[in-house]
Amino acid sequence: MPVLAFAHLLKAALNPSTELLPLPYTASLPEAGQARTFVSQLLRPIVCPEVPGVLQQQTMEIRFFAPGVLVSNLDFVESIFGNAGDPFLPENDARLDAGGWTGHTGCVILAPHLTTLKKKDLGLPLRSGASPRQIRDGMFWEKEDELYNDGSAFKIACRDASGVCVTLIADSYYGYCKKEVKIQISYAANLFGQCEEEHSGGALAFPSFDPGEDFALSHFGREVDHTWEETVRLQQDRMTLHPDGYGVDK
Repeated sequence: MPVLAFAHLLKAALNPSTELLPLPYTASLPEAGQARTFVSQLLRPIVCPEVPGVLQQQTMEIRFFAPGVLVSNLDFVESIFGNAGDPFLPENDARLDAGGWTGHTGCVILAPHLTTLKKKDLGLPLRSGASPRQIRDGMFWEKEDELYNDGSAFKIACRDASGVCVTLIADSYYGYCKKEVKIQISYAANLFGQCEEEHSGGALAFPSFDPGEDFALSHFGREVDHTWEETVRLQQDRMTLHPDGYGVDK
């Protein structure tokens, strides 16, 4: 994407409509009493674990910003990666953690309203004035009302070699928030060196059994062929029967 188009997207992401700004717990209040705001969260996900006697734990910093209605997205991310605290307090400032910060900074802005933006309004050229690469990548328009990415959800990131990454997510899906943190950890790991982020994650597995789906009395030497009539006879005092052939437990 041309840098100018990203700049237009970034500006729009930071200026959502008022419908996206109310905090959910104030949404039922009269309009004048609703709290309209952005919410944010600081993360310090691990990029390189501690190697005792060799290397202390290394983390990067990622700051999430979301309009108020999407505050639950930040709650979801916090449940996975934790919360690094108030970003305005010096004890949470990565720049002051010289030994534990990898030097990489990420920013994620949730902006589902970006799917309504037109290609023309993002500064993309008319097809006749587009370069071969812009034509190849679809970075042009032919009709004035063409929506960017056909109006579908998307993610776009602006990164540099120093490890600064700004990502816009034009959707409200929780999974994209989690995946973007994993992607930025991978990016920091590649730049930091001597470590690798395994995107698939890990799991503790334990055996479990669900007899409700596997058990059948017929497997234990007794032939059973239950019928609806039998069920009605045995359970009719415990359920309300309906003429179209089913019952509801009282």
